[in-house]
Amino acid sequence: MIQILRGTEADRVAYGGLELGRFMLCTDTEKLYQGFPGGDVHIMSSNKVGTWTPAISFGLAAVDVVYGGTNGGRYVRFGDWVSITGWLVLTDKGSSNGNARIEDLPFICKNDDASYSPATVRLENISFADQWTAWVVKNADAIDLFEVTNGGVLTSLTDANFANNSTVMISATYEIEV
Repeated sequence: MIQILRGTEADRVAYGGLELGRFMLCTDTEKLYQGFPGGDVHIMSSNKVGTWTPAISFGLAAVDVVYGGTNGGRYVRFGDWVSITGWLVLTDKGSSNGNARIEDLPFICKNDDASYSPATVRLENISFADQWTAWVVKNADAIDLFEVTNGGVLTSLTDANFANNSTVMISATYEIEV
């Protein structure tokens, strides 16, 4: 029978190292360790399923933004990756100006140039030139929204593209810091 000790990271350190083969789940860091001859080895971070509430900003501000009652999302975390889905409904886009950004993702994207991840979005009551695109921003809990012309010109979607009844559906998988 495998026994798994439970405690905090401080408990693990105070314990002086795990016995060979013994496991410990640190409840504060959600990391699982196993005792080895050279010391404890981090095996994995625990998986989580949860909910999150997406928000929008324009120029990194959200003055007077009002959301509909159906805002929400779910996520599944597996190790150092997370997969999210969400639904954002506006009833008033507010008075902020600037580039559009979906914020308050459940985890911050890893701070690495290779960690940019494309996001899939469905836009409703939002104008754009030819095609929209989006990606998870490294070292942030955000998705930036863009438009691309047939000529390949990329520009940010802004408050001017949104209406008081705009909706955004979101789906992305991205790497996080653990």
